[in-house]
Amino acid sequence: MRILNLTQHPATADQLSAGVVDLSADQRTIVSRWLTFDEVPSASTITTRAKLLAQAAADDSIIIGEVGQFDAAMIGGAPYLMAPLETALREAHILPLYAFSTRESVETVAPDGSVTKTNVFRHGGFVGMEGYYDERGYDAEGYDIEGVDRHGFDRTGRDTLGD
Repeated sequence: MRILNLTQHPATADQLSAGVVDLSADQRTIVSRWLTFDEVPSASTITTRAKLLAQAAADDSIIIGEVGQFDAAMIGGAPYLMAPLETALREAHILPLYAFSTRESVETVAPDGSVTKTNVFRHGGFVGMEGYYDERGYDAEGYDIEGVDRHGFDRTGRDTLGD
């Protein structure tokens, strides 16, 4: 599953190995502008930005340039943007995902005996609004966002491939 990073932060090595694709520096600058609000946004502004971001994941964006078609997008940012962004992504047949991470506390003892405590965040998978999806895009029961398993059968056992 190809997952476009639609956050302001570069993907971690673990996220990259799970299928996340980072934008170029120029593309990230544009996406960051769409994710950042310097004043209270109107509903129209929020909806417009959500659609612009979804178009980037669907490879329909003239502004951001060609990025390729993605199955999913890793999203994060202003909470009031996330629901409209999820809707816009689903309308473009892109699965919205949130990164799940665990926090590990690492203590380092300096030569003088002082201890520095650092929190390290480790990628643990993705969470979609329908639940958890693994790096291939399947939930715990083996179905994708459309309710189809890797063999083309839906949850009722109907063959969705028509073969």
